[in-house]
Amino acid sequence: MKINNVSVIVPTLNSEKYIRRLIEILLINFSDIIIGVDTKSSDDTLKIVKEYPVKLIHIDNKSGYAENGVIKILAEQCSNKWILRLDDDELISNQLIEFIGNSLKTVNVSCVGFHRKWCRINQSQLEWMALPDYSYDWQWRLFKKDQVNFINDIHTPGYFFDTSKCAPIEACIFHLDWIYHTYQERKEKINRYESIKLGGGESVRHYYLYEDIENFSYYFIPVWESSIPNILKTFIKTNANYKVGVFQPMNVHEYIFTSYNTKSCRKIIIKKLISLINYFGIFKNAKF
Repeated sequence: MKINNVSVIVPTLNSEKYIRRLIEILLINFSDIIIGVDTKSSDDTLKIVKEYPVKLIHIDNKSGYAENGVIKILAEQCSNKWILRLDDDELISNQLIEFIGNSLKTVNVSCVGFHRKWCRINQSQLEWMALPDYSYDWQWRLFKKDQVNFINDIHTPGYFFDTSKCAPIEACIFHLDWIYHTYQERKEKINRYESIKLGGGESVRHYYLYEDIENFSYYFIPVWESSIPNILKTFIKTNANYKVGVFQPMNVHEYIFTSYNTKSCRKIIIKKLISLINYFGIFKNAKF
């Protein structure tokens, strides 16, 4: 059964190679889908979106980033008070769909955050980037449109909110930038972000261009099978030899005690792990 109480908005630009994948998985699970196609798209993105029963909005976005009023424009077209915002190079996990369908009715906050996994394909295996401090890339993109204040600022949700809650850690989205885009395309994006706002590109350069980082500052571990949407599994099978980057996956213990083999670095990681434990309430008042 489709989810009827949550609208989905997706701003997109030149995404002909992968927008179908996102639209098709959304149509299976949601009733109200709004796709905002940037008028600067020079490929067949607009033509492809017109093939599907979704709401199509033409966006004249001169700024080059979605948080500059685009989120508000798309939100105004939604028929529900709850809105899920996705980027065109992302896919939603089975667990987040289940959380939205089953648990959102009882959530009394203005915004819900969920984890985003930065993914690549390596030898037919979907892997996600685990950050050195073992933190999580929380995205605050499930919101009530009448309880947020929209803003224009890059690398923000596109709005301020007062109250929030975190979805379960397994209820995530997949960020597929490293699968869909070449190194050069990602580098151009970083340069564009930097031109929009000082630090807008440099602050995320080490994420998008991890190939430039030495000594395994970042590493990848396998994504659990149950969270991968079927449409993404099919893509992985048909792109078995697809490779992005140069690093091989390592498990947590190997990473901590080889790449970070000094006492001070281990202290930092252990402290971060304890902060996560405290955050999720597994142990109370843990100290380091």
